[in-house]
Amino acid sequence: MVKNEIFDIPFRLASFTKNDINYTAEIYTLINPEDTPYKGRVILLHNPGEDVALYKRTIERFSLTGYETFFYQMKKHYKNEDEITREMNRIIKICVDDLDQLKNIPNHKIHLVGNFITGTKALNYTINGRFRYRIKSVVSINPLIDPTSMFNRNSFINKSISLTSKIRPSVKLKYTNTSITSNQEFLNYLENQNYDLSFMNFNDLKYLNKIISKISKIKYIQASDKIKNLFIIQSKQNKFIEIENTRIFFDRIQPLPELSRFVIYEKGKANLFLENDEIFQSLMNDILDWFEYN
Repeated sequence: MVKNEIFDIPFRLASFTKNDINYTAEIYTLINPEDTPYKGRVILLHNPGEDVALYKRTIERFSLTGYETFFYQMKKHYKNEDEITREMNRIIKICVDDLDQLKNIPNHKIHLVGNFITGTKALNYTINGRFRYRIKSVVSINPLIDPTSMFNRNSFINKSISLTSKIRPSVKLKYTNTSITSNQEFLNYLENQNYDLSFMNFNDLKYLNKIISKISKIKYIQASDKIKNLFIIQSKQNKFIEIENTRIFFDRIQPLPELSRFVIYEKGKANLFLENDEIFQSLMNDILDWFEYN
């Protein structure tokens, strides 16, 4: 067991080897295991430009409530779209393999949580993920079902993108950190630590557009063997999405999973985990309530 310098929350490394390459992820365990019963594990996905430091509050809250957090630092650059798909499967596989080895843990509930860009990826994984059968529920926050022009999703999809991606592997989208959160404390931290959350890898952007195009065109989704228990959260202040189109997508899932929920927040921008304390606490309460029902 080791300590994370940023959090002072106990964590250990989980790893597996594939094609002689070792992949590792951090698993943040319970802060007070003697007083807090283990309830499950959360796979927490992060967006481009983010790292685990931005999710301290989230991981602490999960830990204090009985949930381990599985965090995998995704690659900054991808050679192609297939590499992104493989990485998502790899993330889930590391988590599943690790749990299967822990005979002392009786409850192997896994919840997949994504927000904004990874909210879209989490949603897509419920439909096409290789190991989706091991996921108990999915929480998709502000997914880009049908992005507004502010996200500028069509600007970089052209015939020259493959050549361009070799020359300049990342692209700066037309938004700033102020579109991600209204929390001034976080904005100051992002600026002081030189975070810029508007850069995306070209292939990641292509992959995201492919997902968005596929999801937005789906007329009917057979939920029985596809969609896991699904919780979608959307915020009205998020300028990247059309809430009504997300609602239409949700209504296309027929029949709905046994447990499904769609909630709209009046406040909060693209990443609700980075929002002010009132929004953040409301978000965490909703997520933890959802976990309890799953």
